[in-house]
Amino acid sequence: MHSHGQLYGVAVMEDFVGFTEKKLTAGSMHVVEKDNGREMTTEGIQHYRKPIYDITAYYKGNQPLYLVQPLNDTFFLIADDYRREIYQADENLKNIRALKFPQDDRPIGLTYDFPNGRVYWADFNSHYIKSMFLNGSDVKILIKEGKKSRTEGIAFDSASQILYYTDSGRDIIGMTNPSGRSRKVLVRGIKSPRAIVLDPQHGFVFHLYATANITFWPTLQ
Repeated sequence: MHSHGQLYGVAVMEDFVGFTEKKLTAGSMHVVEKDNGREMTTEGIQHYRKPIYDITAYYKGNQPLYLVQPLNDTFFLIADDYRREIYQADENLKNIRALKFPQDDRPIGLTYDFPNGRVYWADFNSHYIKSMFLNGSDVKILIKEGKKSRTEGIAFDSASQILYYTDSGRDIIGMTNPSGRSRKVLVRGIKSPRAIVLDPQHGFVFHLYATANITFWPTLQ
């Protein structure tokens, strides 16, 4: 089993688990086998004393049930705040490329809309939530919150076309449509909510907060 430091993001891809972490001397991303924890690669993205933040995975098994023709791509997306990049990588981290991305942004939260091919991220610098196509075109701003806001986790429900996000600066969990025009605060008063993940089939939102506890809310419609 992999000996880890401080974990930041995790994503499951079929028989593998990808995660990002920060140890004493370096931040890095790893892929391990789901059943036994055996590390699949020693390559990938690494930083000296800097964390790599969020990660999401895309593969046939987690595509929305309503898709008639499954999409065949399989990849991880990784938010790299330190190098100010979003990377696309295969399951073995052998092929990694940086997406076309606004140069001044520092991505920390990350999610992907499978059917429409749009990447969503939370920018640490501007405190905005933004989106673009996987090829880097059509960059849009969904939410502008200001300096008190700190969005750390985002998750997209492709079936309902709703984006869910945590804001540890304002201690809330919110939701919005892809245009950012229909917004709602789901929960207030949560101390430093961070990572967030959805269970659309059962209608739950799970989130991780500062004390490392996990809470779920029956709020998906």
